[in-house]
Amino acid sequence: MKKLEIDSFIPKNVILGLAEAWNISPSVSGNEYVLDVPDSWGQGQISAVQFEGGFGLMKYDCEFLEDLEIHFVDSSEDPLKFLYCLNGNLQIRFADKAEDFTMEKYNNCILASRAKQSHLFRFPGQTFVRIRSIEIDKTEFHTRFHCEPNGCHSQLQKIFEDHEDEESFFQDGMYSVTLAGLFDRLDAFSQGGILRAVYLEGTVLKILSQQLMLYEDDLNGANHQRILRRSEMELIHQAAQIIEDELEDLGTVPDLAHRVGFNINKLQDGFRMLYHMTVNQYIHTTRMQRATTLLRYSDLNISEIVHKVGLSSKSYFSKIFKEEYGITPTQYRKEKWKIAV
Repeated sequence: MKKLEIDSFIPKNVILGLAEAWNISPSVSGNEYVLDVPDSWGQGQISAVQFEGGFGLMKYDCEFLEDLEIHFVDSSEDPLKFLYCLNGNLQIRFADKAEDFTMEKYNNCILASRAKQSHLFRFPGQTFVRIRSIEIDKTEFHTRFHCEPNGCHSQLQKIFEDHEDEESFFQDGMYSVTLAGLFDRLDAFSQGGILRAVYLEGTVLKILSQQLMLYEDDLNGANHQRILRRSEMELIHQAAQIIEDELEDLGTVPDLAHRVGFNINKLQDGFRMLYHMTVNQYIHTTRMQRATTLLRYSDLNISEIVHKVGLSSKSYFSKIFKEEYGITPTQYRKEKWKIAV
């Protein structure tokens, strides 16, 4: 395992410290610093952007040849970190703790160190990692973004106002779909100049605001959370697949939510986010699409088709079909047969 020591938590200083350790020079453009990992250590880039007001963003998009431990040693700064693992994994340890915490894909965590307490990151060798870290100097940040005591949750307020670094803090969870989208857009933005400077700062602040809302949502407990986590997207797709596969004998929406492990509010929010419709609208759309396919390509009669799309009333089926397409199912079948002939 290789080891490095960095004596600062400020993003640009972390880049400069790594550059000195590797005896290379970073590229600098405005408030952005980019460092190419030397071939003897691995491949990829580590970059940072530093903003006025005591906050910045670190980006690790790299793969090391062997395990690398970066030790952030004692400093006069009072850092607060919001970490996100987009790919790979990362081990984190406080100096006074015996056990590591391993971040894996979709994990996020908030950590703050006590005064004069160091912590370390351990990157696994032969593993491509994408790590994002919003780094905040609490004292400087407080001068720009001061909020009243009742402005946010007391625990969260305490983290930001602990300028003496009396206690360490650690909280982990899963980052949201919204945050994943913001990171993707941040990486994809390619324009330069003042537009880039404004966009980067605005997006990082938006990421931070979404993270604070996610923190509050985490406190509600799994049964009452409303924000969709990135790792939960697969469950929304699973719910949609259940609708597709079991349309003929589909249960209620609450039953569907229970099957995939969601409360009904989160299931509805997930469908709105991914499919831009409610669960019932998705079921209706699936029924209509299935009905048109059966009318066009099967020999089933209308009553049989009604059953196949999960309905029991032929008249109701005809009503909603006409509302959707402007003609009855029988007329639709005749029109399609004319076209076929």
